[in-house]
Amino acid sequence: MWKLKIAEGRSPWLRTTNNHVGRQIWEFDSKAGSPQEIDEIEKARENFNINRFEKKHSSDLLMRIQFAKENPLAEILPQVKLNDTEDVTEEAVTTTLRRAIDFYSTIQADDGHWPGDYGGPMFLMPGLVIALSVTGALNAVLSEDHQVEMRRYLYNHQVLGVFEWSGNNPLPPEIWLLPHLSDTFKQFHFGGEQLFGGEIVGPTGYNGSQLWDTSFAVQAIISTNLVDAYGSTLKKAHAFIRNSQVSEDCPGDLSYWYRHISKGAWPFSTADHGWPISDCTAEGLKAALSLSKIPADVVGEPVDVKRLYDGVNVILSLQNDDGGFATYELTRSYPWMELINPAETFGDIVIDYPYVECTSAAIQALTSFKKLYPGHRQSEIHNCIKKAAKYIETIQEADGSWYGSWAVCFTYGTWFGVKGLVAAGGTYNNSASIRKACDFLLSKQRASGGWGESYLSCQDKVYSNLPDDRSHVVNTGWAMMALIDADQVERDPTPLHRAARCLINSQMENGDYPQEEIMGVFNRNCMISYSAYRVIFPVWALGEYRCRVLQAPRRN
Repeated sequence: MWKLKIAEGRSPWLRTTNNHVGRQIWEFDSKAGSPQEIDEIEKARENFNINRFEKKHSSDLLMRIQFAKENPLAEILPQVKLNDTEDVTEEAVTTTLRRAIDFYSTIQADDGHWPGDYGGPMFLMPGLVIALSVTGALNAVLSEDHQVEMRRYLYNHQVLGVFEWSGNNPLPPEIWLLPHLSDTFKQFHFGGEQLFGGEIVGPTGYNGSQLWDTSFAVQAIISTNLVDAYGSTLKKAHAFIRNSQVSEDCPGDLSYWYRHISKGAWPFSTADHGWPISDCTAEGLKAALSLSKIPADVVGEPVDVKRLYDGVNVILSLQNDDGGFATYELTRSYPWMELINPAETFGDIVIDYPYVECTSAAIQALTSFKKLYPGHRQSEIHNCIKKAAKYIETIQEADGSWYGSWAVCFTYGTWFGVKGLVAAGGTYNNSASIRKACDFLLSKQRASGGWGESYLSCQDKVYSNLPDDRSHVVNTGWAMMALIDADQVERDPTPLHRAARCLINSQMENGDYPQEEIMGVFNRNCMISYSAYRVIFPVWALGEYRCRVLQAPRRN
């Protein structure tokens, strides 16, 4: 029987900067599990296999089954269901929020993060298997139990049709000399693994989305104003955020390796992974700042101010001349380099482009920071926010949306676009961009009151609804929060009430939310599951709705 292990590293070959905080691995124990527990697992597997073409994601069921036994809920509050004519009351929203956070707290790891399936790419495991096979190390590295699970995964996710090996276009290894030959090529990105001169190199990538999910989860829980009831949950998350900040730059001459500074950054996953990323640093900083405003006896000691300064320094260092923010580093080359993009699947991968999500997150973080520390690098922060907001306005689509590059898709991008402009001082009344964005979002609301966007939007760069007019709890959360930030309640709160009713009625009996269509993406065509989103964003949206719509006094 498989068991999820957290923050463990028994191998002498494993190095760590923080006692393996955030590390999550599955370990097989042939002697573990009662007959009833094993039967429950087998039924879950069988059900997934039968429904794999309709429900393509794991829903993290094995993890949820394990945690339900390790951290059982003492009480599950009664489920709330509202008909189409019922008013959405504060009691209904509060009960739904408590049910969701009660459940979500039971699947939090002891080190403070929320484990989850960060699946989707199908090009990583095959490369590993092929490399181990051709080197004769397959059975030495992978146990029979691991191989069984890998075969099961490949079977459940197989795509019919084969492709001749001769159809692959190898990338000559000499391409790596380009950065040394010309400044034009100092930034040259490849995603995942690539074929270099017929040899497989990889896989590369992340080891999860631990910090990213935890930062969002903290902001979601705080938004509900139910902090006192969930202090222990937030205290563990706070510890994880403190332990996940990168404490040092990479050794050596950073310029020689074309590396950006990393001291003070927050990574996407764990400190051991260590890559500094603009929006992860911003979201980590936002979460840390929000937690610092809550008494330490409730959520633990705040991040030291010098470390906050380091985080701000990383963010400021990542702004491009046009005001936008890319992901890992400055945009150091030109879009025409996509002409030598060797990947036949991924688009826009050769250089690090600026994104609305990264730019907005930077604005939000710096705005939150300057409210608490107004004297620190005041002029630089002011100018950075001003330039970033201008950049967001310039990349808005004609229909009022923003293209989201890291999740599905226009709904996600528009949430970030609106949130960034509002953080920079924009309002519905003084910003044409915000008005256009609201019109766009309202035009996409479904009959159910929710929003539902297909992954096809990412691929085609044209908004596509989910089939059968379905809504999606994650899209609904993003759209709802954007409209709340843009003061939709002052004009017509009806769309917000309808969206809240949709989220309330979507909640499952145990307080969880259903795993629906895939919501993450990178490079237009590679979808990512982000299993934690299905709880985080309904909670965040209903939290904002509770405090800023139902409890807020109406303006005259």
